[in-house]
Amino acid sequence: MIGSFGSRTRPLRQARRLFLGRRPPSPLAILLGRRHGGFVLFLLAAFAAAIIFTDSPPPAPALHYAISVYDGDTIRLGQERIRIVGLDTPELGHRAECEFEALAAERAKQALIGEIARGNVELQRQGTDRYGRTLARVTVDGRDVADTLIAQGLARPYGGGRRESWCS
Repeated sequence: MIGSFGSRTRPLRQARRLFLGRRPPSPLAILLGRRHGGFVLFLLAAFAAAIIFTDSPPPAPALHYAISVYDGDTIRLGQERIRIVGLDTPELGHRAECEFEALAAERAKQALIGEIARGNVELQRQGTDRYGRTLARVTVDGRDVADTLIAQGLARPYGGGRRESWCS
């Protein structure tokens, strides 16, 4: 008779007979079992190995959150002072020789702040200068910051040595 009390308990009785006198298998035993457990364990190990031994490099940290701009050609990354290689910008404040240089320095600083805030910043360190600053090429999303500021007329190309005056 279908739907009777006896027919509903048959699967339960069969399950009890299977484990009569034995404990049910643990989840680990199921994974290591003879039927499909070995294959499942192999898949888990292969997946873990693929995650651990992937060739992709870790993502580069977004440096623009930690960078502060000192002037148009000098930035700070924490306590490290970094002189941007390849450009010279006017001097700020009391170091400016004339009013034009002071105004141009502020424009260059604001432009550098905008460039750094625009994207992912990368530094290629190249040593130190006589003031102890790190010399580095700075790029934002692959574009050289020195080339950008020079193209905007806010900086001059600079390869070291004596600077030209911004006031003449």
